[in-house]
Amino acid sequence: MKKGLPDFSQVIGGENGIAYAPYQGIGDVSVIPLTLQVARQDDGKPAFFLELIRGVTPFSLPKPHGMIDLRLDVGSVETSFLETVRNRWPERAMIKPSFNQGFFRFRSLSDRVDNAGADLLAPVTMGGLLVSRLRYTRLLSLEALTAIKQALQEELLVLDAFAELEVKGVAPRLPATVEFNPGDLMRTVEPLLNPGRQMPVSRLVEFFRQDRSAFPFLSIQAEGPFTEDEFGTTLADWIMARFGRFTPSPDDDPQPYWHLPESSEQGRFIWKFSDPLETSRILTFQFDALAEARKLVQMAGLNTVYTERVIPPLQTGFLRILVTHELPELPDSVLQVGVRFQAPPNPPHRLQAINKTVVFTPGQSSEVAELQFSPVERQEYSYAPFVVFRTAAGTQELTGESRLSADQHLRIRDLPVTLVAIEAATDLLNEATLHGLYQWEMAGNAKSMAFNLSASQPKTTLVVPAEVNGLPTCVVEAVAVDSDGRVQAEFYPNGSLRLDSFSFPGYGPHSVEFVGQWKEPDALIVLHCLPEEEPPEGSSPTVLTLTMDKPRKSWSWFADSMFHPGFRYRVLNGGGEELLPWSEIQSPYTGTVRVDPHQKDSEDMYDGNQLFNGLRYFKNPDEENGYYYLPEQPKPQTDPDGKPTLSLIVMGGNGFLQLGTVWEADAVTLEELRSHIANERNEPAAAIQLNFAPVEVEKVEVVLKTGSEEKVLATSSSSGYPPFSAIFSAAVTKDDQNAVVAALHQQKDVLRVDYHTVRQTDESVTVTIRGRIQQAPDGLAENASLQECKEWVVAAVASETLHMVKTGSKKASGELWQTAEEEALEAAAEQVSRYVRGTVFQADEAQINVVSEKSETASTPVIFSTDVSTWFSGNEGNSHIRIGG
Repeated sequence: MKKGLPDFSQVIGGENGIAYAPYQGIGDVSVIPLTLQVARQDDGKPAFFLELIRGVTPFSLPKPHGMIDLRLDVGSVETSFLETVRNRWPERAMIKPSFNQGFFRFRSLSDRVDNAGADLLAPVTMGGLLVSRLRYTRLLSLEALTAIKQALQEELLVLDAFAELEVKGVAPRLPATVEFNPGDLMRTVEPLLNPGRQMPVSRLVEFFRQDRSAFPFLSIQAEGPFTEDEFGTTLADWIMARFGRFTPSPDDDPQPYWHLPESSEQGRFIWKFSDPLETSRILTFQFDALAEARKLVQMAGLNTVYTERVIPPLQTGFLRILVTHELPELPDSVLQVGVRFQAPPNPPHRLQAINKTVVFTPGQSSEVAELQFSPVERQEYSYAPFVVFRTAAGTQELTGESRLSADQHLRIRDLPVTLVAIEAATDLLNEATLHGLYQWEMAGNAKSMAFNLSASQPKTTLVVPAEVNGLPTCVVEAVAVDSDGRVQAEFYPNGSLRLDSFSFPGYGPHSVEFVGQWKEPDALIVLHCLPEEEPPEGSSPTVLTLTMDKPRKSWSWFADSMFHPGFRYRVLNGGGEELLPWSEIQSPYTGTVRVDPHQKDSEDMYDGNQLFNGLRYFKNPDEENGYYYLPEQPKPQTDPDGKPTLSLIVMGGNGFLQLGTVWEADAVTLEELRSHIANERNEPAAAIQLNFAPVEVEKVEVVLKTGSEEKVLATSSSSGYPPFSAIFSAAVTKDDQNAVVAALHQQKDVLRVDYHTVRQTDESVTVTIRGRIQQAPDGLAENASLQECKEWVVAAVASETLHMVKTGSKKASGELWQTAEEEALEAAAEQVSRYVRGTVFQADEAQINVVSEKSETASTPVIFSTDVSTWFSGNEGNSHIRIGG
């Protein structure tokens, strides 16, 4: 299941963070801070604890030893880095992913710790880190415990911490296929290994970045261009995923390592690098894990982090087991977490079965279990963790897998539930309350759990069964605390979800490009631009100037609120005259806005750029109070219950998508538009006539987008007249089914329907040349040619002796304008020619007033689209997916 995993081929790196786009564009951007620190408890103190465990006397069991317990948390990244990520992937939510597994250790910086023993310095596995905070517990020798106590009290830097954590993702894809014998590969790689059959990941990558001729055992078929660096990285990913495993690094070389087990595999392997491969990246963290605890000890004493536990003596035959867990603080819904121990009767030594239950005390990470065996039998037992938690339907208990053990220290990691930690930043909760729905599938049935976050309750932990199918999703709706604003985002949390303002696509930096279109070469376009949060009255807009030499300019703004991310603009000419009033609020994802200096015709202030409640409208030139409208977005065809007639049918590996669409406006919106126009024109609403604009729908397409690639799933010609109904039935490959499902769960920009339309209109232009010839034209003889007279007219227009006025449709072609201008110049030249020759053709040949009118039929293609994700809310999409027909 690769959906939602980071795509290692799409990465942005920063000083204190790294970000990956989601594979195939389905899911969230993974933003990973590159700093690690000791977490803080609810009271603000560091989650760092030391404990001495001993018997009643120095000579009684258990032998005095220590235990360290600390919780870790990733740090934060700079706002500037988050802005860079938002600019790269503007419509994606951002989350901090969980780590799959890892290792944590302390490293010695002093001989004092070196002498304390290796128990403190050995790496400890941290597996299944599907929690919001990582927890490290370790039994210590008395010497190691003493060394840490002294380090806390004496301000000595004798230890630092080193963590290696694994993030799962999808390897970069290359247009190449390799074929090889695995035995040859092993013989080539083995000289790079140390005696423990380990090597740095970087060494493997560098080795395969050599010229490909260095690997004669590899048959490489290139299907497109790629570099040696790309080949080395990708081949290393495949080798480690197939043959190796992540392993802790040596003390003297703190970098990601992997281990290659011995193998005698032979045969032929064929690896197609264009296929998606699940692999991993290892992130390393080095920090002072004692720093915050040291400050607390110096301020409030050692007892703030240090306690002692006295264990009573055991009778002969008893086995004492220290049971620890690495969970964070448990939510209120978890009533009990414990372990059940069992050992069957073992006659003749022991006739009774052993049954013992240990329940963890809230807030404690360790408990002690005592099992009574016969003094002469082997002390072996089975254990199974269990969790009792509260659900909406009552109390539920889940028990994990039973395992055999003889250990005296038992680490519980594999609970039968997943604790999904969800928390929100203070700045986000100051602006909004959050309502979420966590959704998963279990045994073919859809399950969900609701939660709420607010300033008074900034975090929660959901208890979900560990055995779920597929990747859970979480839909979060943010509701503004001071308005009725609502925004929604979908996340793919892998065990934890941390939300801040950047988690929602609307917050942060945005940009738009303005592109000018000209009918007159000397025209100047002036744009005023404002973020949505700034009203036009009293604000200082950003001013952009477009000319024919520089027809494109971009404008960027920062949306401080996820509820108001858009922008507005207006168009002026070079003299400051408003050509188009302030626009409606535009989407921050518009991308490109096309404007031209004729956007406001002298007699028509309602043109195709007017937008009201999702309807574009403009004047009908053939009716005094007539207007045309076009819906901005097509709609789904619906059943009698108002639900979209869309279904995804999955049968084995095959999928079939069926849906229907219409392009129409509802009656209520049309009446609202009628009233809006009437108010603008100061006319009675009944006088306003509305009609669907005369357009031709050439085709309708269902388009699926995966990553940067788009494909047409189905095409329809539509009904040919309003509401232009279109019905589709398309086969969906197994690879594309996940993308369709994501769209049904409100994943934007994945599945859409495009109406390709053409509107034909009669466009006309008028060019007028007016003025008076006050004296004989300089330089023109009585027998001047018509071309010389035309050149004089051109010069007279330039010097404003004569005046040229151009009016007409903004949609007319440049050729039409040029033809009309040439005709007007030639007509004026003929009049000048008659004037210099003294030929009387009209009453006053000195007064020039020529008019050239031209028209043409213009075709304007426009695509109107609807995003299928907007058809559904909450968990509605699940009812449109059918398994098995």
